[in-house]
Amino acid sequence: MADHDGPNPFIHTTTTGGGPLACAAAIAAINVVLEERLWEQAAEKGAYFKGELEKLAHKYPVIYDRITGRGLLIGQHFHNGQGRL
Repeated sequence: MADHDGPNPFIHTTTTGGGPLACAAAIAAINVVLEERLWEQAAEKGAYFKGELEKLAHKYPVIYDRITGRGLLIGQHFHNGQGRL
């Protein structure tokens, strides 16, 4: 069993950790997401990008199997010459 610096092996389980500076940074990040409506930007930009990738997939069906995803989380599925990858 590993030796720990304290009684709790899970002492570092969060990004902000409850410190005042880290919490202020987290609150500022949340405010930016809300004020700039970043989810809408991701949906809009993702739809455009996915559409352009789908054009490429249509143009190169030997390479591309399909394009999947939502928002800016986009997957490119390729053929490996023997079927899907």
